[in-house]
Amino acid sequence: MVVESMDITIEVSDTLARICRDANLTPKELIEGYIASLTLLHSTYERIKNEGTERRSFSEILSKLYQQILGCTPSNLDVAPSLIEQTNKLVGINQSIGASIINLLIDYDNRTVSYNLHYTLCSDAAQLFAYRNLALGIRITPKYVQVSHLDYIPLLDDINIYNADLEILNDFVNQRLLRGYNDTGKEDTKIVSDPNEPFIQVTCTLSLVGSNPYQAWNKTRSQSHEFFLIKIDVRADKVTQLLPIVELASINRDIRGLAVSEFGMNI
Repeated sequence: MVVESMDITIEVSDTLARICRDANLTPKELIEGYIASLTLLHSTYERIKNEGTERRSFSEILSKLYQQILGCTPSNLDVAPSLIEQTNKLVGINQSIGASIINLLIDYDNRTVSYNLHYTLCSDAAQLFAYRNLALGIRITPKYVQVSHLDYIPLLDDINIYNADLEILNDFVNQRLLRGYNDTGKEDTKIVSDPNEPFIQVTCTLSLVGSNPYQAWNKTRSQSHEFFLIKIDVRADKVTQLLPIVELASINRDIRGLAVSEFGMNI
């Protein structure tokens, strides 16, 4: 079989050279491996097409495949079920439905793992409460573990929330509402593990954001800010010190109440 020659530009040649170097393959080995992979994919395509279960063209399948590769993240790995199970244990979630890992990032140099987890529905270990559309952020480092409770409150009305008022409420929450959690923690902001003085730090960040990345939202009105975000961070040098979901949710309800009182929000 005669194969048509390819015209390779300088830019493509440089890219090919980098790929070959990183893959430790010659251009010939790289192309042969690529053709072998496509051959297996094409044979599978022909089989399911002959069975009548595939109606797309092979070029369309390749296009979709490349789109998936471009959007591929480590969250596509098989570690997701294990991460969900471990997170449930961290915060005392008993059962969950529709749990999914988002934005899994692994920093091998700093030995840090971070990810966001969204639950369509879950319940606490005591099965006292059910939580819908719960969003958590997890960060694990050699020095501390952090759990973030993320609450996106839609702004249905034209509510004017000024930055100065937001900062005042934010300071009140951190200095008064959360003071009891931090009295036993360290005063400085450096996360240094001390076996004689277990570390725990609870902080809150209030902000206005334009979207909720975990849930589709139909705009009812044109607003520059569509969500009021309550972000509660719990850092500890031992996982046994992390607050359970029942306590995180209780803190969040208190902050919601303050937001309603301060800004007249319709929650």
